[in-house]
Amino acid sequence: MARLQWALTCRDFSVDSETNNITYRDAIEQVKATEFPADLPPFITISMLWRRDDIEIPESFRYRVILEDKNRDEASRTEPNEVDLADHERFRANIVNPPISIEEPGTIWFRIQKDENGKWGDCTVLPVEIKEMEEPVSEAIEAAREQE
Repeated sequence: MARLQWALTCRDFSVDSETNNITYRDAIEQVKATEFPADLPPFITISMLWRRDDIEIPESFRYRVILEDKNRDEASRTEPNEVDLADHERFRANIVNPPISIEEPGTIWFRIQKDENGKWGDCTVLPVEIKEMEEPVSEAIEAAREQE
């Protein structure tokens, strides 16, 4: 049976063309916005590694990612993605720039699910905290000067 070995949210990734090694850059656990509603920055990638348990048994499956808002209500979802592990033991999946609009600060959740015989089951949930950006120091100094 294929399993999600790990998943993370990051800024981006690169694959070495000679070795096929992959580098994931800048894990993301929090994003700040200056105002709300806000679109999530277009540099978030959801990266996953799927692996099958038995190398002798070819497998294929589908997965999807559901975005939940701070109340854990579904805000959006990806279309199901097909994975064929007939010739490979593992599969790297990367969803780049999922479309997300955030109404207010709070934690959002990326729920990764796998289709198990026609029924979607949870594999993991990745939180990303959305915070309101504080006033930049230069603006705070200027505002204090104006009050004098």
